[in-house]
Amino acid sequence: MSLPIGSPIDAVIRVQSLRDGEFKRKVTRTSWSLDPTNRSLRVEIDLPNENELLRPGKYASVTIELDQRENTLVLPITAIVREDRKTFCCCVESRQIKRKDIELGLRSGNEVEVLSGIDLNDTVVLARADSLQEGQQVEIIQTKK
Repeated sequence: MSLPIGSPIDAVIRVQSLRDGEFKRKVTRTSWSLDPTNRSLRVEIDLPNENELLRPGKYASVTIELDQRENTLVLPITAIVREDRKTFCCCVESRQIKRKDIELGLRSGNEVEVLSGIDLNDTVVLARADSLQEGQQVEIIQTKK
């Protein structure tokens, strides 16, 4: 992961116990060193506290936008299968499972970006894809939205 050098990184701080507890600030400092065990990066955000609303023991969550990509194809992580050093998803073609090798990009929460291997016209199995085999007969069941 790389942070854009010299460009401010937006952060949104939400303090659950405050009614208007959302603050938008910039990341002030980073350690510039990823923790290899969980790929986390220590950052600091200066947050003014003139009214002393922020007190010890209050919990906050922070969202930091590292990158934004438009018109990106994403899949839930449950649709991704890793096996024998390959990454693929299961698509349905002519009522059969077809495993398609895919290249992944950024992961955000429970979604992962798909850089190549499938397109918008593919019917992708979104859950329990790891339990399906190439050529297996399946029936598509439409769910109500």
